[in-house]
Amino acid sequence: MSSTPPEINALIKRFNNELDWIEGKATEGLEFIRIVLERFPENPTLVRLFAFLNNAIFFVNLQRSRLQIIVNEIDVIDMASYEEFKEMAEKLDRQLDLILEAKSIFSGIIECLKKLK
Repeated sequence: MSSTPPEINALIKRFNNELDWIEGKATEGLEFIRIVLERFPENPTLVRLFAFLNNAIFFVNLQRSRLQIIVNEIDVIDMASYEEFKEMAEKLDRQLDLILEAKSIFSGIIECLKKLK
């Protein structure tokens, strides 16, 4: 990514930072939910939270794969073209918006989990 413009690199870094945050919180939440589920295995709310946290991990992996596809596209395009640069930046920006929306939803779930502790 040495020839990648700094603006794109900044988006990629932010993308990864947000995914790392979601993954860390999901992993932490899964550890907690597993313990509580052992005591209350039939609790539908806990089962839904467990499923949500697993989906969050899946979401992170999917988004990382999408990021890699975009990065590969960036590596083969001519960044001298403003239109190609703009298209790649817009793709990254759309993916980042999706991640930030998921992070917002996820933050609410994390707050619920904190209350259970």
